Amino acid sequence: MKTGKRPSGAPPIVGKGRIAGLAATKDEIFAGDDTGGKVRVFSSKTFKELRNWDVSHPRGIAVDAKGNVWVIQGATDVDVDEIKYKPSVIKFSKTGQKLVEINEIVNPTALAIDNKGRLLITENGPKQQVFIYDISSTPKKVGTFGQEYGVYAGRRGEYGDNKFYGLKGIGTDAQGNIYVACNGFNWGGTDIRKFTPDGKLVWKLFGLEFVDTSEADPATDGIDVYTKDEHFVLDYSRKKSGSEWTYKGYMHDFFKYPEDPRLKMTHECTFVRRINGKPYLFYTNMYSSYLMVYRFEDYKNSEIIVPAAMISTPDWKGNWPPNAPNDERYWVWRDKNGNGRFEKEEYEMGTKDYPFGPSWNIDKDGNVWKSVRVTENGIRYFPMQGIDTFGNPIYTAASSVTENVPAPLTDPHRLEYDADSDMMYITGFTRENAAKEDDWGSTGSELVCFEGWKAGKKAFKYRINLGMNSAKTRAITQSFDTAGDYIFSIEGMTAVIHIYDKYSGKEIGTMAPGPEVNYYSGWIDVPNGIHAIKRTNGEYIILAEEDGKAKNLLYRWTPDKKLVTKDTSVPLAPSGLQAVSKSDSVIELKWDEPADDTRVVDYEVLMNGKSTGFTMGITSYTAKNLTEDTEYRFSVKAKDAYGNVSLQSQEL
Repeated sequence: MKTGKRPSGAPPIVGKGRIAGLAATKDEIFAGDDTGGKVRVFSSKTFKELRNWDVSHPRGIAVDAKGNVWVIQGATDVDVDEIKYKPSVIKFSKTGQKLVEINEIVNPTALAIDNKGRLLITENGPKQQVFIYDISSTPKKVGTFGQEYGVYAGRRGEYGDNKFYGLKGIGTDAQGNIYVACNGFNWGGTDIRKFTPDGKLVWKLFGLEFVDTSEADPATDGIDVYTKDEHFVLDYSRKKSGSEWTYKGYMHDFFKYPEDPRLKMTHECTFVRRINGKPYLFYTNMYSSYLMVYRFEDYKNSEIIVPAAMISTPDWKGNWPPNAPNDERYWVWRDKNGNGRFEKEEYEMGTKDYPFGPSWNIDKDGNVWKSVRVTENGIRYFPMQGIDTFGNPIYTAASSVTENVPAPLTDPHRLEYDADSDMMYITGFTRENAAKEDDWGSTGSELVCFEGWKAGKKAFKYRINLGMNSAKTRAITQSFDTAGDYIFSIEGMTAVIHIYDKYSGKEIGTMAPGPEVNYYSGWIDVPNGIHAIKRTNGEYIILAEEDGKAKNLLYRWTPDKKLVTKDTSVPLAPSGLQAVSKSDSVIELKWDEPADDTRVVDYEVLMNGKSTGFTMGITSYTAKNLTEDTEYRFSVKAKDAYGNVSLQSQEL
């Protein structure tokens, strides 16, 4: 098939207007210039503008068989409560003479003419239907298409073949088939469906938002998967790749909860947690500017989620949500009266805090952890204080505490706390692997594991080099997650997933997009772009963001054998100990990493037979404040992730 060719000598149509509607006949192109307030008509052969006429805020356009031009005037793009201009559908002659006006529709968003000459109008108001008009004379509504109230009919939010939400487009073909496009509210994922003339579904096509993540609910063994907008159910018994999912529910209701932040803010990073057996969803954006918490309206009988709580960062200066404080302090909000609205008295002010580059994590008990890009008070912990009478998790500024980020990290970026093992995983840059430029978007160059975190031990366990680009300007890893016995990290531009033994930090393998997706993935460009769970059958489910095709990639992996969680073999002693430089008071040492069946994670340096401490995995050490003209003896011991210590190296 060959592509079309622009007519000879016809320049592209270029202007500064916002095209909000478009239609075409064999000879002419009709464009709604929202900025200029005009309908403009161009030749389809030369692209030359032929005529125009004034229309206040023109939107969708359709041309009937007689050449009359139907135009939506003044409807909003998103929300019924925010219609800025009185909406109507106006019939013009082909020369722009106003003939008829339909003004009984709350929020018309798209128009089409079917093969019977009828006018189809998408109603994006509470009805969520396609209205059908006989336009042979005075327009008369003669029918509707789609269930009244769309996904909000019956079990609220539950998807159905003829249940619509966020109607954005309508089309027909010569056979009378109908094509309906939904895009949710505030530009959610694309949903396009084809129906026969009598309303039977032929096919459907779905896509997520441009930048979107998903997480599986471990309480249902990974069967339920949630994004910021949608609920999917997976059937792992289906053998064909890509056939596992079924669209279960759309989780917004902006008619009942008009102050839901998803109407104004883009939540790209999704977390699913169970608290007292009930599901809760947590969200943040790609800059980690806030953490939003949602409760289910009635999770057994509704798909709708309701704003429950929110924690801001000091740099959050958005004009949403309503009544939000705007100063250098962070704040905590909770829906104290259960109406899902942001009342002024529901905010609690925190303190001044480091404003930039945080990340969020929620542990299995619902406690919230936040990291920022400093080591002093670089972690803020919000212990959950219980559940209120409306089902909202309770977080307060007063109960939050700050903690320092231990060495070797100098610029922390991400964190994840594992309550079962009391281990903390923190990523960022270190002195040994620092970025030459400010790399705020990645995980940083290393992942460091600390054990006994809440017990107060906070002992260094191991560090993993996550890699940097050749110029040392940024790290190559974008996100990580832990599940079962493993750590999963993902590279931002290649989408390669690295798998590490959670107990030793040893890398055991990689995953990458396969033939099912033509070996392709777009970027992973959000802080929490990968999520993993371990199912009860031992299989791991890994979900990764894929912004190139507006989807998530699903990986299924079962380890070849059970992970050995206890190693008793002793590493070999380090070799190659040497002094690379020395002065009258300083000696700099280095040595070679010894072999071990798991992984050496730390070294103890002995001076004159006494320990000087550990190097946190670095194969070098600088002895300082030495006495001039004095003999010193040095040796080194290696320690693996399970605490096994080698014999000491040959003395130097």
